[in-house]
Amino acid sequence: MKNKDPNLIAIGRHFKKLRQEQRMSQEDIAHKADLNFSYYGKIERGEQNPSILICLKIAWALEKKLPEIFPFI
Repeated sequence: MKNKDPNLIAIGRHFKKLRQEQRMSQEDIAHKADLNFSYYGKIERGEQNPSILICLKIAWALEKKLPEIFPFI
């Protein structure tokens, strides 16, 4: 198995934390962001490199501004 990029892992963990704070499931976020559920799961696990447009959709679904979902950058 290919090693996961530590930056993608960090992004995925942060998305998961924000999602759990909202008490939403992966299915809820994926539906609200108009994403495939399995694709969103891969983002949280650091297996997928989301584009900036996907990140904007996730931010909208989490009711956050883009800088709020990337505070560590």
